[in-house]
Amino acid sequence: MELAQLERWTPAEIEARGQRLAVLALKVWPRLIADDLWVKQARLDDAVQAASGKKRADLKCDTVVRSWLDKLADFSVALGEDVTEVVATKSTVFHKPVWFVELLPRAMA
Repeated sequence: MELAQLERWTPAEIEARGQRLAVLALKVWPRLIADDLWVKQARLDDAVQAASGKKRADLKCDTVVRSWLDKLADFSVALGEDVTEVVATKSTVFHKPVWFVELLPRAMA
């Protein structure tokens, strides 16, 4: 029933119209069923874009920590062709496609 045909506009009419519109909306715009792997890949793509060209060498740490950071990072990358390294401001994160390790270098005391 259209609004112009209603004599009164009560909560009951509002609820009934809302139900009809909901049914119609599901016909016009079907529910999105997103693939879990696609969602994970989209999140990884966003992380890579946010990193915007940062490199592991940009992370500040002393030479001893740098040596261990590079060894651990190289090992993580070598775990598979689908491993992606994303360097942030203070860490580097490895994804496959969800992150599985984050290396956060600190200066030696």
